[in-house]
Amino acid sequence: MKRHAGVPRCMEVAKYLKAHAFFTHVPSIFSKTLDPTDEQVLRGRRSALSQAVRWLLGKLVAN
Repeated sequence: MKRHAGVPRCMEVAKYLKAHAFFTHVPSIFSKTLDPTDEQVLRGRRSALSQAVRWLLGKLVAN
């Protein structure tokens, strides 16, 4: 079954959502070219890390 990735504005339909997110979206949000002091960049990175923790540990993680 193919579904949309859980990333805002991503319209990609993928069979393996975690793999799609990991290979497509994670490299861009952790790019060294992004301003590390930008609030939106920091929120995106925090969100990506929180999602990875949820995938690894389940829904036990509090934001």
